[in-house]
Amino acid sequence: MLGLSSYASAAERSDLIDWYRASPYGDPLHSQPVLLDYGSQKVVYIGTNSGFLHAVDATQPTAAGEYSGGDEIFAFVPEPLLKNVYPLKRNFAWGKHIYGLDGDITVWHQDANNDHVVNGADKVLLIAGMRRGGSAYYALDITNPSSPKLKWQINPSVAGFERLGQTWSRATLTTIDNKKVLIFAGGYDADQDNKHTRSSDDKGNAVYIVDAETGHLMWSASNGGSGQIASGMQYAIPSDLAVIDADADGSADRLYFGDMGTDLAN
Repeated sequence: MLGLSSYASAAERSDLIDWYRASPYGDPLHSQPVLLDYGSQKVVYIGTNSGFLHAVDATQPTAAGEYSGGDEIFAFVPEPLLKNVYPLKRNFAWGKHIYGLDGDITVWHQDANNDHVVNGADKVLLIAGMRRGGSAYYALDITNPSSPKLKWQINPSVAGFERLGQTWSRATLTTIDNKKVLIFAGGYDADQDNKHTRSSDDKGNAVYIVDAETGHLMWSASNGGSGQIASGMQYAIPSDLAVIDADADGSADRLYFGDMGTDLAN
């Protein structure tokens, strides 16, 4: 998992993990911080390119000389990013920036009493993408920030998500048929980095709707595969989706998005 040689000793692995746990914060290049109010505690969540999703105590001091604000409560690392630890420690970038958990964050606060504070019977789910760090979405139950739980994860190895590219598209929380869902695009196809002429993509050219609670695929569209067939969806969709409730009935019924290749006239 750490990308070390099979000849690496247990001590070398332990030293690398110890360094990683104590390493300086990575850069939050694209990840935007989110703040949640738990009543007696406020917590900021932010992803960085060192591979961590950090939960940081942002509570105001209660007395002179009290400095607990700023302490890390927990940090989550997706398993695929552990291979970056050794090059990060050695400062090996091979001329390229090392990316980690750099995608946008979506929060679903099931606010039972609608007071915008996490309390009582409330539940909170945090969903994070990876952007150039990888092709997965991770959902954490952060109802209790001192006891987080990995709720579900989506990646191209999960049936129905084979077209999922780098997860650039922010998961949009909305309602369809009285059910909370997440809608996101297929993301970015890294092959675009080296293209000089327009050609269709085999990654990212899809739109997905999943059950927000479980991550279960409810609907998808692409120009092939098992979902809704839309022959015009040939190009990767790294953009966020504009989700519209056109008739104001509380349920989403229209999507707008841009892709990497379609002419504006189309």
